[in-house]
Amino acid sequence: MERLFDAKAKLSVTINGLLVPFSQAPYSCTRFTQPFIFYNGGSPFDVSLAGSCALVREAGENYLIATRHQLGKRSDERERTEVCVAFPSEERPGTTGLVTPCGSVLVSYDQPEMQYAEDLLILMFTRGEKRPEFNLRFLDINRVSTLDEAKAGEIVSYFITAFPSVGSKYNLTEDGMALAEVISGFARLTLEPSEANVMDGHIAFHVKENVPKERNLDGYSGAPVFFVWLDASKNAHLGFAGIVRLGGNNILHVYDGDRIRRIIQGSRRSASTSR
Repeated sequence: MERLFDAKAKLSVTINGLLVPFSQAPYSCTRFTQPFIFYNGGSPFDVSLAGSCALVREAGENYLIATRHQLGKRSDERERTEVCVAFPSEERPGTTGLVTPCGSVLVSYDQPEMQYAEDLLILMFTRGEKRPEFNLRFLDINRVSTLDEAKAGEIVSYFITAFPSVGSKYNLTEDGMALAEVISGFARLTLEPSEANVMDGHIAFHVKENVPKERNLDGYSGAPVFFVWLDASKNAHLGFAGIVRLGGNNILHVYDGDRIRRIIQGSRRSASTSR
């Protein structure tokens, strides 16, 4: 029985503590990506969509990760309290509820030349959220590898899940009093590293396909990029490469996942010290 388990383990990856077949990893990771939604209070349009976001957990805290430019231009940014994620409503079955973050992590650099690195949005949710369906949507980034940690192994695949702007919309209930569902043109793509020049703390990827074609990358900002790698014993592991910050000319510029994790960990330690 142990040998059988070991054989299956080599063909599986662990995602939030559960073994998932290697081939199913891209599908299982879909739940960690959500549309980036604004709640428009007092507007005839209840919500609006602005790309993608990643949902992660670090040391028991739940976070939404996206890019700051998804809030709009610096001179006219939307409030962070207007950002929300959609989940099945417990109060009104058959409808979609909106959950808003309770705070944010400051991403700031003193050097003017590092201003591009501040294009990162990290929002926190209330600790101790009791809804199981809500908590299942967050990837524990302390239980996955970063690209730096996987250098000694063999990376066998990169993939992204995103919500492109094309085809994105939402539906209300028949009485117009509640959000029925958020519909977005979901995309799951296999990627390859690109040799394109990137800024410090970024990795470049392009879509892996037999026949290259021009892609509309609008809406990919904030989408997480994952990878699967093999260690020396050929055991498979899930990795978090980062989130898309910029996209164009079929190239995705990804904000490094290791840097994101260190920013979150640093903010948590600072908060603990100041208490």
